[in-house]
Amino acid sequence: MLTGGGTGGHIFPLLAVVQELKRVAKTKGIVNLEFVFAGPKINDKLWLGILQKAGVKVVSVNAGKLRRYSSWQNFVDLAIKTPLGILEALWKVFWNMPDIVFSKGGYGSVPIIIAASIYRVPIIIHESDSVAGLANKKAAKYAKLIALGFPGAENDFPNRETVTTGVPVRTDIAAGSKEIAHQFFRIKGGKPIILIIGGSQGAEAINDFILNNLEELLRYFEIIHLTGGKKFETLGAELKARFGHIDTGGYHPYPFLVEELKEAYAICDIVVARSSATVISEIAAVAKPSILIPLPGAAQDHQRINAYNYAKTGAAIVMEQPNLATHLFIDALRESLENKKLNESMIQAAKKFSKIDAAEKIAEIILENLKT
Repeated sequence: MLTGGGTGGHIFPLLAVVQELKRVAKTKGIVNLEFVFAGPKINDKLWLGILQKAGVKVVSVNAGKLRRYSSWQNFVDLAIKTPLGILEALWKVFWNMPDIVFSKGGYGSVPIIIAASIYRVPIIIHESDSVAGLANKKAAKYAKLIALGFPGAENDFPNRETVTTGVPVRTDIAAGSKEIAHQFFRIKGGKPIILIIGGSQGAEAINDFILNNLEELLRYFEIIHLTGGKKFETLGAELKARFGHIDTGGYHPYPFLVEELKEAYAICDIVVARSSATVISEIAAVAKPSILIPLPGAAQDHQRINAYNYAKTGAAIVMEQPNLATHLFIDALRESLENKKLNESMIQAAKKFSKIDAAEKIAEIILENLKT
């Protein structure tokens, strides 16, 4: 049983683990594995379809969210949704009785973790970020083992068994083809290519910054831009209204990429992204220089801490969102690309940081701890 949030930051790592579980299980003579995702309702048909395509059954339970600000919704969630979610989880865990639960954390995992602990089902938790989320901190007492994405996060789990595995990423993420990418994205060529990733939900501030500076950016770069679904719906009209007079042929916007993401990584020269643990781990796996723009106000300030921990390796430059300015951004991009010594050192630092075998390590841990 898999549990966690219902967005790409949780679903992609879970799918990477499923992929490796299937492969590793065969080598151990374990057949007929079944997978169930149990967590908050997934409203996005994209993520629901990806899970189902991978052979993962999906069941939903209510989950109360603790907001870090004063809100009447906190009372509703804690007094109604959380107890209701635990009751639902007791029922659904019972009827799908798993041999083990693997949790990526988040408030949506809490009812499942509680129910699984009552049934004495082994629980493995994965904490992706440099600083642990509240749900994982609370759930740690129920876990047999806590796998970590970043070294140092073990300090948030005193007296618990931890192991640093890295963040699971899909094994094919680094297997993209420049030739396929050139055709798919209709690359014009002649300029460095920037891949801009705002996360599975998009990033309004980054999207607006890119569009506000698109004419200037296209003087120097070709751009593949993942905008998120909501922004993409209105992007065509916005581009026509803003830039009807300029050639935007070097600008390639997409709401999101799944299978084609590996091609985007293959052909790009540098990545501009938020600093979720999943995105950082993918960037490291494909050994690309990067500029990271942490999401302000993220829980436990984890994106900022992730970004600076990664930047310490020399693989990335951090630009705080309030400090985004056209000339600073373009200068940072050009320096990272045109300074060959710096560019190569960033690539080598990314390679050194990468833990491409994280999903395999986690799969081994899960199979070793199956309830028998």
